Amino acid sequence: MLFMKPNFGAFGLMWDDQAVRYAFLTPRFLGGRFFYSYGKYLIKNFKGEDAASMEPEFAMRELKQALAYSRPKKLPTKKVVFGLPSHLSSVYLLRIPIKDSVSLKTKIYKKINAELPLNLASYYWDYEILARGKKSLLILVGLTPQKIVDYFLQILDDAGLVPVSLEIDSFSILRSIWQKNFSGKNFLLANIGSWHTNLVIFSLGVFQFYTAVSWGEKNLLQTMMQKLSISEKKAEHLKNTFGIIRPYDSQGIDPLYFSALENFSQHLLNTVNFFEATHEETRKITEIILTGKGAQILGLEKFLQERIPQIKIKTADPFVNLEVPAPYIPPLIKHAPQEFASVLGLAMKGFNL
Repeated sequence: MLFMKPNFGAFGLMWDDQAVRYAFLTPRFLGGRFFYSYGKYLIKNFKGEDAASMEPEFAMRELKQALAYSRPKKLPTKKVVFGLPSHLSSVYLLRIPIKDSVSLKTKIYKKINAELPLNLASYYWDYEILARGKKSLLILVGLTPQKIVDYFLQILDDAGLVPVSLEIDSFSILRSIWQKNFSGKNFLLANIGSWHTNLVIFSLGVFQFYTAVSWGEKNLLQTMMQKLSISEKKAEHLKNTFGIIRPYDSQGIDPLYFSALENFSQHLLNTVNFFEATHEETRKITEIILTGKGAQILGLEKFLQERIPQIKIKTADPFVNLEVPAPYIPPLIKHAPQEFASVLGLAMKGFNL
């Protein structure tokens, strides 16, 4: 389920936090690709933190409304590659012996039941073989609660869409930003959403560790509202215009936001320290790569670099594998590339990349 290869075009859709984002890519006659349809729709009158907590009928109406906003053309297909929110899923790395005739799926099932605090009967799960050794296999296992998957499948069906593939969004993001030199690096990918940040560590091109923290760009927005006694609308404008930079001072981080930002930087550092302490056989983390809506906050990369100087902080480039000429990238996506990283990766999956 989580790693199936679709057999159609390239329509990727992600519904996380409080927005629906999607893109339909098609091949260009002269090579490469272009955006046939795309869209972003903010869910109104919803104060929850997860799309999966919406009433199904309300969610279906909102999804239909979101798809009606597609530009510049109407979506030409109902078949979609859908992204499952990482913070509602689990990912594990297992080493499975291959010395007997027991089926691989049975071995994985038994190992998960024996080593992890999960009731597999309540999860959908799938796996991918990352490496083959003489005596064992390195297996990546993805699990999402059945109630979460069933909820999204029902909403998609009610909205007239046909999901041909589901994928945990951290891996779709990786597909969009992956570069050849990543294979030789140890890095942490921080996908900063509205209320959650998904942290994934890769060592020499192989998944090693995953966790999620309850911190997102909405936490910064709340800090702005409280510290400055302003409305959410004004705080959103201030965040989008200045980020965490002091107005009229392009070099300084506004100390008003230090408390919220220190909390986030400590989450990152704790994750790196925990991984390095429990994975002594791997080399140290050398980069933290930011993506997601929160990665677009002006000044965030600078602040984190000052707080974690021993690790290089950089913002991901979701266009590196897109194969769409720069002049043909729509302004909506060009000006907010990080929040479309997952959608672009899902659409690329439609090309069997």
